[in-house]
Amino acid sequence: MQEQLIQYLILFISIFGRILYWAIFVSIIMSWVSRKKTPFSVWLDALVNPILKPFRWARMGMLDFSPVVALIALQFLSRWAIELLSKQIG
Repeated sequence: MQEQLIQYLILFISIFGRILYWAIFVSIIMSWVSRKKTPFSVWLDALVNPILKPFRWARMGMLDFSPVVALIALQFLSRWAIELLSKQIG
């Protein structure tokens, strides 16, 4: 039972990490392409901005590298969590 719960948790972390990854990626593309505020872009900003806020230090002049740093951190954290949980299974 515990192994199955850990497997579901690993699956959840994997899917959630991918969703956040693509949300940040789409947000980056939309910031380059469109300046109009649509309901989708407002929703996406509300989802992505709290994730990017801790990484706002990664700016160089007009260039904002915080999404790239956030993507790297997200990949690292999700892999670390999955590896840690996988060790619990055996």
